[in-house]
Amino acid sequence: MTKSKNSLNYKPKSFRKKAAVNPSSAVLPVSM
Repeated sequence: MTKSKNSLNYKPKSFRKKAAVNPSSAVLPVSM
C-alpha cells in the first residue's frame, strides 16, 4: 500500500509466497 513503487519489485517474491500460502492473499497485492 505505502510501498507502491517497491510493490512492483517485491511482487515476485511476496506474491509467489502468498499465493502458495493463501491464494486469497495473493489477490491483495494484485488488486493494489
